Amino acid sequence: MNASLGKTEFTASEIADLQSRTMSLKATRTWKEVSQLLGVPEGTISSWAPGKYAGDNANVAAIVHRYFIAESEREELAADLPSVPSFLVTPTSRRFMTCLRMAQMGDMSAVAGAPGTGKTATLIQYQATNPKVIVATISPASSGQPNMLLEILRAMGETHKGTPQHLSGLIRRKVAGGGWLIAIDEAQFLQANALEELRSIHDATGTGVALFGDERLIMRLKPYPQFFSRLGVKHAQGKPQLEDVTVIAEAWGVRSGPELAFCQTIGLKNGGLRSLTKALRNATFAARQEGVPLHLAHLRDAWSMNNMDEAA
Repeated sequence: MNASLGKTEFTASEIADLQSRTMSLKATRTWKEVSQLLGVPEGTISSWAPGKYAGDNANVAAIVHRYFIAESEREELAADLPSVPSFLVTPTSRRFMTCLRMAQMGDMSAVAGAPGTGKTATLIQYQATNPKVIVATISPASSGQPNMLLEILRAMGETHKGTPQHLSGLIRRKVAGGGWLIAIDEAQFLQANALEELRSIHDATGTGVALFGDERLIMRLKPYPQFFSRLGVKHAQGKPQLEDVTVIAEAWGVRSGPELAFCQTIGLKNGGLRSLTKALRNATFAARQEGVPLHLAHLRDAWSMNNMDEAA
């Protein structure tokens, strides 16, 4: 079966309109960017849009037309998608905030939590509402001392090269004067030399250090007694709490009945609050499309779309 390519024949005025719309795209982009956006070679689109193309104008118009149709549909979908509520204070996020506040007073803390407990969202919120907070996210590629230091500097808005000693010195000078917090997300990836460098920065400057990671984090830190002994706060949490789930559900207008019970069921699974938020967003979208209040069937369908191998 051949795919339908949609409209393929265009009048001169239709081509002119598409060319005008393409030139509007060019107003804020380079021709290379427009080419990548439309899927038309740069040399072709840069001559077609101004009306100077000697080739098959209708063929180019068909490609450009499909782009604008798809973009219109995407905008309509985005307009209908419900907005995810802004940061919600849950009992768990309050505990995480406490760990961050205590660290910023010059201590060191470690927070281990399962995916979907709101660790990253809490870090973002804390940084947005508190001065002198640096949040660096670690990956396996940045788990060693030099690359961790580079990530911290990037989080400060600075890009530097040099030896680890030089990079560490830049950070120490930045946080001199007290009151700073270096928060590390995905800290379970940190290698021993990176942990020791954080400890050294803390010892030399009094800067607070907070490590946020998955359930493995606390156990991963235990083999490093010099670091582990400096942790004034150690908090571990496997899953969200029931009260956390209730806060999220209520933010979407789910306050009682089988809908709330279903939210509580899926919110306490692996992935917790993240999975619940996605299910509520998709279920709310489906309900709006039907023009009816959100009900249990919407939630079940939304959950099954992302969890095909697991029944709630």
